[in-house]
Amino acid sequence: MFVPNLKICKFHRIYDDVALGNASTLPFASGTFSVVVATEIIGHMEKTMATKMLEEAERVATERIIISTPNKAEKQEHFDLNPWEDRLSSWNVNDFLKRGYKVYGFGFGSYTFTTRFGKLANLLEILFRPISFVFPSLSRELVAIKEKP
Repeated sequence: MFVPNLKICKFHRIYDDVALGNASTLPFASGTFSVVVATEIIGHMEKTMATKMLEEAERVATERIIISTPNKAEKQEHFDLNPWEDRLSSWNVNDFLKRGYKVYGFGFGSYTFTTRFGKLANLLEILFRPISFVFPSLSRELVAIKEKP
């Protein structure tokens, strides 16, 4: 976590509580949370560390883990002086299926496609949204959900 962002969240009371830690070794006891949600962070870690983060999320969750990430992400470098914005790994549907997650898609195409074709890309995204939900390999973004037994 980028400390300046953590301070903003704490100051504005965006969350009930905030904790600074390492995602691959979460500072919580097993089964602390019913649901763990990690949105748009897994690709900002090297694959080995991200896999450990998934293991930790599965350890501390009692019911469900929800992960969102770009599908086959494109390169991204940091901005706003935040070195954690670099994209260090790319995730696809099979990466999550192998770990027992159900995977859904949203959006269509890639960010480059959307930037390049503008309004046409937006129209195609709206038309293909239901298809990308069912066939997540076609989507721009993935939502992976694992239900605990």
